[in-house]
Amino acid sequence: RVLDLIAEGADIAIRITEPKDSRLMARKIGTVEHIACAAPSYLARYGTPANPEDLSQHNCIVYQSESRRDTNWTFHHPSGQQATIGVKGNIKVNATDAVLEFVLNGSGIGLLPDYAVREAISQGDVRQLFPMCSGQVESIKVVFPSKATCDPTTAT
Repeated sequence: RVLDLIAEGADIAIRITEPKDSRLMARKIGTVEHIACAAPSYLARYGTPANPEDLSQHNCIVYQSESRRDTNWTFHHPSGQQATIGVKGNIKVNATDAVLEFVLNGSGIGLLPDYAVREAISQGDVRQLFPMCSGQVESIKVVFPSKATCDPTTAT
């Protein structure tokens, strides 16, 4: 779940999304690239998509939460062109770990943060699709209440 830092008295949170509360500050601490991947068992049954545009013909595992629904996956071709592909599938989950489990089980193609799937790729449990294309890159941020929010001298 997404913590309400101010209401719950938390000092910081690590987020990939932009803070929606104007009382919060954010500082970039890194980046994450999203990687399209599938288990060898899925690819053996349904074929390997040759390019991102082929994803529309595959069962994709959609990450969906209260604030996010990833039905459009973006890829950057080596030529500099960008492709945003509309995807669909019969599995919708709201946790990265769940996407990875469904991918590992051969249930479909997932778009996962590099940190979540790196080990599974190196062990051969899943294959990275479109290695020549980079996936969407997002900033990782540390989010914290602004000083004005925390300063008792400014409270009314």
